Amino acid sequence: MKLIASLFVLSGLVAVACGGDDVADGDASRMCEGALYDLCTTAADCDSGMCQTFDNEGFSACVQACTPGDNTTCPESNGITANCNNRGICKPMVESGCSL
Repeated sequence: MKLIASLFVLSGLVAVACGGDDVADGDASRMCEGALYDLCTTAADCDSGMCQTFDNEGFSACVQACTPGDNTTCPESNGITANCNNRGICKPMVESGCSL
């Protein structure tokens, strides 16, 4: 009986120790809210009404229109200037880090 109780307590400590790692991930634990550059699957996921898939980067993000070739018309993405591509879409340089 002592062995079973000890194993139960030990397994609880392991679960608590492992559970703490999720909090340390920062933005990865934040749920996407439809903000600019948040991950999305459809336009309905985005406040802007625009969800763009970037195949080469392997993600889809909420975007906004911009002046092609003029990066100053795009807000920063995680502190990095986003690019206004030839299609007039602000393209984030990195994923937002939120979860769908």
